[in-house]
Amino acid sequence: AELLPPGAMETMMPILDFKVRVTPTDDTKMVGPWKARRYDVTMDSQFSTVQSTIWATQDVEVDWKHYRRLFHAIISLQPGSRDMIEKLQTIDGLAVEESSVTRMKMADDAEMTSHDVTISVETVDPPPGIYDPPVGYTEVEFDLLAAMKGE
Repeated sequence: AELLPPGAMETMMPILDFKVRVTPTDDTKMVGPWKARRYDVTMDSQFSTVQSTIWATQDVEVDWKHYRRLFHAIISLQPGSRDMIEKLQTIDGLAVEESSVTRMKMADDAEMTSHDVTISVETVDPPPGIYDPPVGYTEVEFDLLAAMKGE
């Protein structure tokens, strides 16, 4: 069964297409043990506007090549995310604090707020076999748009 009626996905694409602006500032503060720099982020679509303050640090040892690859893979699951990926990757460091206000334009500007703070970062070895596919698993390429269309 299709998840959406015919033509609905094409209608939804402009709603899902976020225009993103990232503005680095010279503001810094300590977030836990880390010195962090402030970034103001605005993501705007026909449906909603998200205004965020992100505090990012370089004080954490991270394999940045793999971190950015993982970040790209996760964000790219959202349709219309190309601009978002490009702009958010300009944030230099690991986000350790984020405050956001989301306004839903099509719901009388209803607001949702969130505030997240990283309290610790640690390196641990994963349990043996945690990344092994289950017995009988068959790999199938995932296509979000096709899934939303019920294909």
